[in-house]
Amino acid sequence: MKKLIFYTLFVLIFASCSSNKKTIPIQKMKLVMWDIINADEWMKFAAAKDSTISIKKENIALYNKIFALHKISKDEFYNSYSYYENHPNEMKILLDSISAFGIKKRDTLTNHLK
Repeated sequence: MKKLIFYTLFVLIFASCSSNKKTIPIQKMKLVMWDIINADEWMKFAAAKDSTISIKKENIALYNKIFALHKISKDEFYNSYSYYENHPNEMKILLDSISAFGIKKRDTLTNHLK
């Protein structure tokens, strides 16, 4: 019985450690999510102008381009997103970094236009 408990705990600990290795780091995840957020906003804008656009089909195509650009797979992204959802402290850091990144981009563009 003790061996079964030990084996079960070992497998659980090993599985949890190995899943962290496949989690996209916050700095890279920030860039991927920034692109996804922008793609979603662009699709909303495009769909408002053209009702024949299939939002779902276009979003899938845009997401695949984003994943290819960042050299990650769809599964890596969604597994990482799930990881961050289940770790609120790290999700807060991720969301704060996306917000700061957006503010920095806006300020850079504003300063460039002046």
